Amino acid sequence: MKTAVIVNMAMSCDGKVATSDRTKLRFGSAEDRALLEDLRGQADIVLIGHGTLRDEDPPLLIRNERLADRYRQLHNGNAQPYNGVVCTTIDPRLPEMAFFRHPATRKIMFTSESNQNMIRVAEQFAHVVRCRMHDGRVDVRHVVEQCRHLGLGTVLIEGGGSLNFSAIQADIVDEIYLTVCPFVFGGATAPTVVDGDGFAMQMIRSLRLESCHSGKFGEVFLHYTVTKETPTVGRSDTFAKGFDLTCKTTHCV
Repeated sequence: MKTAVIVNMAMSCDGKVATSDRTKLRFGSAEDRALLEDLRGQADIVLIGHGTLRDEDPPLLIRNERLADRYRQLHNGNAQPYNGVVCTTIDPRLPEMAFFRHPATRKIMFTSESNQNMIRVAEQFAHVVRCRMHDGRVDVRHVVEQCRHLGLGTVLIEGGGSLNFSAIQADIVDEIYLTVCPFVFGGATAPTVVDGDGFAMQMIRSLRLESCHSGKFGEVFLHYTVTKETPTVGRSDTFAKGFDLTCKTTHCV
C-alpha cells in the first residue's frame, strides 16, 4: 500500500501564515474551512509539527456533522481522523495541551525522544512511535513509512513551515492545496507556508497546477501536484547577475 501525502495550508497574499511576532490569526474564510474539513474527511491522519502544536495547540477536527457522520460510516465508527504530531523531543507541557486532551480524537506521536520518563508520560495520551532522525530532526520519510505500517493510507499535513519543507525536501508530498487570502502581513521573520533551510537553486521542486478558482470572499484556491521533473536553471539573458528557472510541466491541465 502506498501512502498518499497531501499538504494543505492557507496564507496571506505575501506568503505568511502568522504575523512576525507569531500571533496566530484565523484569517481563512468559511469557504476555506469547508475545504480543510473536506480534506480531513479524506485523510486517515492529520499531521502537524511541534511548532504548530506549541503555538496553536489545535485539536484537528471535522466539525461539520454531515462530514463527521460520513467519516464515521467509513472508518469503523470513528468520526475523526487520527491526530498526529511530529516532534523530535516531547514538550513537558503535554498533559495540559488541548491537542492531547480532546476526547474525540485518537492521537499518534512520532518522535525521536530518548527520555524514557517523557515517553511514558506521552503514552498516557497518545500512541508513541519512535522514529529515526535525519539532520537532527525526526525523519519525515520514516514517519510516512510508519503510517503505512499502521494502515494509514492518506496523510494530510497542515504545517507548520518546517514540517512542510522537510516533507517536500524528502520527496514524499504528492499534492499541495494552497488558499491565498486577501491580506498582507509583512515581516521578514513572519513564518511562511514553507520555511526550513530552503533549497539551493539546483534542488528547487516543481509543481503542476491542477486547478485554480476564486472564492466569494476574495480568496484564491490552488491545487498542485508535485512533479518529478527537475527544473532547468540557466544563465539569464534578461538579468546579468541572475538565472532563468524553467519547467515544462507547470501548466494547468
